[in-house]
Amino acid sequence: LKTRIDTLDFSTRTEKSLNEASIRTLGGLVQKTRDDLLALDGFGQKSLEEVEDTLTTFKLTLKDTK
Repeated sequence: LKTRIDTLDFSTRTEKSLNEASIRTLGGLVQKTRDDLLALDGFGQKSLEEVEDTLTTFKLTLKDTK
């Protein structure tokens, strides 16, 4: 969970959107829901799929909406 976002192979746009939202680690990322991420500037469906695919490699998921 302490793995830094900038060490992962995210596209420039995805990494920039996460960085501007002060999401800098996997731990910070998994606390967000899909809707939280889609609300970020420059973050769309393609970025969401990229994030979810990367989290899957770490056996992690985004927070469920309740």
